[in-house]
Amino acid sequence: MNTCRLCNANEADSNEHIVPDALGGKIEVPDFICTKCNNSLGNIIDSPLEKSMRPISVPLGCRRGDGSDVAPLRRIRTARDQSVDLHAGGRPVARAKDPVKVSVNDEGRREISILAADSDKAAELLAHQMRRFGLSAEKIASAEFEKISEPLGRVVLRPTFSLRTIARSLSKSALAALVRASGRTIVDGGCFDDATVFIKRDVGSDDRFAYLPGIRRDLREALRLDLGNHALLVQESPEGVEAVLVCFGVFPFWTRVSVEPIGIEGGIVHIVDPRRNAHVERRLDSPVPVSRSGASPDLAARNAAAEELSPLIKAELDDRWRADVAEEAVEALRGLPPGTALTDEHFRQIQRAVARRVWQRMTGKPITTRVDSAEIIRKALRILPTLDGDDGESD
Repeated sequence: MNTCRLCNANEADSNEHIVPDALGGKIEVPDFICTKCNNSLGNIIDSPLEKSMRPISVPLGCRRGDGSDVAPLRRIRTARDQSVDLHAGGRPVARAKDPVKVSVNDEGRREISILAADSDKAAELLAHQMRRFGLSAEKIASAEFEKISEPLGRVVLRPTFSLRTIARSLSKSALAALVRASGRTIVDGGCFDDATVFIKRDVGSDDRFAYLPGIRRDLREALRLDLGNHALLVQESPEGVEAVLVCFGVFPFWTRVSVEPIGIEGGIVHIVDPRRNAHVERRLDSPVPVSRSGASPDLAARNAAAEELSPLIKAELDDRWRADVAEEAVEALRGLPPGTALTDEHFRQIQRAVARRVWQRMTGKPITTRVDSAEIIRKALRILPTLDGDDGESD
């Protein structure tokens, strides 16, 4: 029986993700940790790390290691000071205190208004109200689903983090990576003792971890790391073992793990693409120089890193905009009578209708004048192809 590497008491009956599952990590180490330690440390040190990066991962539409979306950002204030939840890809969903409103109109008919995230949820709430009032489908005069949007306005999302908490999570990831890379099922001699005390009980000096804003680009080049991906670098140094976690290619965290030498030449790097649900591991021929000069946890460095990611987030949301265009175009075609012979005028009308609907849904800005309408159509048609495959006109 293998014993848990962290508590040295229980059976190591749980697999440990080298990069936390919540950040998109997929590669695991078996027989490393017990279920009790895995659950408790997941809540104490891994979950805060994921939450600190959520202002970036949610707009980018990132996924967890199991392929599911990351948890939404809760209670974001909109331009109209309404509270919304921001879901994967930056999709806002209104937080309604009372999602169902029942009223009686002038004709004495009961009207039920439902606000829900999607039509399936709306149908579920409607079915509940039908049971509540003893209604059958025949007694419902009409039921309509209407898509509405709430403009977010300018929302500034910046990650906040605790360096000690991230260092503890990073130390745990480093130990898991070392066990996997060394091929050992059991590490003798208690060589992990100092590191596990820091991970389990947060006992250790501040000189064993740092935030390194000055090495982002150097590390990206050395590791061939794309902007928007995570990288975990673990390598031996004269001081023991050092680990660097670069979140989204711009947030570099360093920690020193006090363990006995294991004899790993070069180092190990794990690259995670949380948007495409990919995780690869590779060995390095030689160590990557990591300078800790200028190490700082200050807010200016953190905010500068967030600004560096802004173009990537914008590009990702633009891609989703294009996908919405295609969806709206299909819906516009469905509205035509069967057998309709499509002419160039049909295509132009569909283009304009789709451009208006998508622009309003994505920006929340109403189209009020002919000038506004023309400008919006020009902008939308730059990325909106005609339905027969040619480039769109910019009339």
